[in-house]
This record gives sequence, C-alpha cells and structure tokens, in this order.
Amino acid sequence: MSGLAILLVHGYLGRPADFGTLAETLAPLADAVIALTLPGHDAEGTPPPPFARDAYLAQLAAAIDEQRAHARELILVGLSTGGSLLIAELARRAAAPQAQTALSGLRLLLLCATPPTLDLGYAERWAAHRGARPSTLDDLAALARLIRASGPDALTALPPEVALHVVHGDADELVPVADGERWRRSERPFALDRLAGSPHHLFHGPDAPAVRAAVRAAVAAHLPANAATLRRLAPELRLTTDPAPETVRHVLASPAGRRRLGRPLQVEAGGVADAAPTLANI
Repeated sequence: MSGLAILLVHGYLGRPADFGTLAETLAPLADAVIALTLPGHDAEGTPPPPFARDAYLAQLAAAIDEQRAHARELILVGLSTGGSLLIAELARRAAAPQAQTALSGLRLLLLCATPPTLDLGYAERWAAHRGARPSTLDDLAALARLIRASGPDALTALPPEVALHVVHGDADELVPVADGERWRRSERPFALDRLAGSPHHLFHGPDAPAVRAAVRAAVAAHLPANAATLRRLAPELRLTTDPAPETVRHVLASPAGRRRLGRPLQVEAGGVADAAPTLANI
C-alpha cells in the first residue's frame, strides 16, 4: 500500500460538521480525508433518526473497502459514538475468516470523547446534554448495547501493532474524563491527550484549535515512513528523492525529516539520540 486515507466518523445524532475544520487541518497529511455522514443524518432540523446499527456498519465497511481498493492505508477517527461504531466494525472484521486481510493497512484508531462503557449516571447526563436525544426507548437501548459491546475488550482482537490514541476534554459533560483512562486496558500502543476546558463537542469548544493540533500531531506520528508521505510533507524534495528512492528512508530519519513527521529526535542529558548516529546526522 502506498497511499493514506483518513476517515472521520461522527456519532449517532451528530453531523460531519461536529468535526469543525478538522478535515482541512488533516488534508496535507493524507491522499484523502473523508468525513462520512451516517445514514439518516444528512438533514438538519429533522426528527432524530431511528438507531440503525447495521446500516451504519455497512456504510463504514464500504468506505474502508473503497480506500483499501485504492491501496491506501487507513487512519480512523471516531467522535463520540462514532468511535463505538468504528470499533464494532473492526471487531466484525476481526471475526471474519480472512481477518488479517480485512484489517490490513490499519495504522491508527483515534477516539475523540468516545465512551468506553456506561455507568448509572449516563442517562441523567444525557438528559442534561444540550444535543439531540434518541426519540424512543428502543433507540436508546440499541445505543446502549453498542457502547457496551464496543469498549476496550472489543479491541483485543485487533492486530497488536494498531495504535490507539484517545483525545478527551476534561470538561466533557457527557462522558467523564476519567473514562478516557479506561481505554488504556487495551494491550496495544496507547496515548491519551486530556484537553483542559474542552467539552464533549471537542471541535467546537473554546480550545478547538488545541484539539485539532492534538489530533494532527497524533496522526502525524503514525504516518507511514515512505515516499508518498515525504512527497506530501516536503514536495520540494521530489527532484532529489524521485531519481533515488532509497534516499527516502534517510531523509525521513534525519532531524528535519522527523520534525516534518511530528517525531522530533528525543535526546536526553547524556546526548543519546533514539536513532543511529549515521541516520541522525544526515
């Protein structure tokens, strides 16, 4: 796979607009940034759509397969229960007969304010939440089943190299910030950004620029270290790297290349870098 796509998935009763300008922020990092609109969520001011788990997962499956058909690796970003839907789809793929193929090319799962579980106060917080609410008890129950089935334990079937990054606001009025730590139970590369003052609607809160910066840094840290990434981040180097593709690895391992990737060299007091000297000093 030589390309990269980023899929943005909003939550139940949400809209792609819930991501604010995140797609524009991430556009320079990928061949494609796709903000999906869940079925039934494309009309403003209409009654809440019924919860349609199978239709949502079918759409996610089609979007993932389309990008894989273009030989693109994937970074998946879920907002609120959009993250729960992504986990449900990935768990379905992990249970498929050809699980390794079905999950190939997945680099990062990034969860923004996604609930890892439900507690007794969830219904009360939902009632006080300013956003839309499920219109029937059946829809609420179906949503609850999705959340319970899409917690940290559901991630155990994924390949261990798939990284998990969680972004959570410490002023989240719907999903307690402490719930962000619960995702650490999944045994895989893990990082957590706690954003001071950010509400559940992270990308429209007072610190939305900081949230976008945190997501961009997380994505940049998991970009494939290949020629396609270098062309996107430093197109001015094409005259150097295109005639000699073997130089890509050296350029990306250099201090300047690592800064472009969002992976600056970590040098400690002893002057020891985390890369071989011949690469670090090119």
